[in-house]
Amino acid sequence: MMAIESVKFVLPNLRPLSLAELAAFRAETKDLVQPFRQAMLRLSKDLNAAILSDASLSDVQKEARFIVETTVAPELEQLKAELARPSRPWYRRVVDLTTALPEIVGGFATLPTEIAVAKALAKATKILANIRDDQLEREGIGKRGGFHYLLRMERLR
Repeated sequence: MMAIESVKFVLPNLRPLSLAELAAFRAETKDLVQPFRQAMLRLSKDLNAAILSDASLSDVQKEARFIVETTVAPELEQLKAELARPSRPWYRRVVDLTTALPEIVGGFATLPTEIAVAKALAKATKILANIRDDQLEREGIGKRGGFHYLLRMERLR
């Protein structure tokens, strides 16, 4: 019930998917399903009290919707905000390269070619490693918390 309410919250009007689209979506999100299920289980403890009481099905659904609106929605908004935060701008990368350029050129003018090439490769590797670190950080933000699955589902609209 929590999963259904979460999906309904994110996708109030989900269009029908063809079998091929559904298979592609499942393949794309297979790593995200388990964290999503775990997040739903953590939230279900709050819903369990309503289920164990003499509450009607509609009351249990209202409780599930309330939990989604007060727990899932804020976490999704925070996740969206973190993912929307721009990474290091391209011009900063150009500045990194430009500031490294005099040292590289100086190395070619004063050092043996092999050492100058090695220093240039070391600088380039450092810049590329920083770019990749930013990418990995963004991917980590996306997978944190178990609700990234819901963000992927939003693409189905």
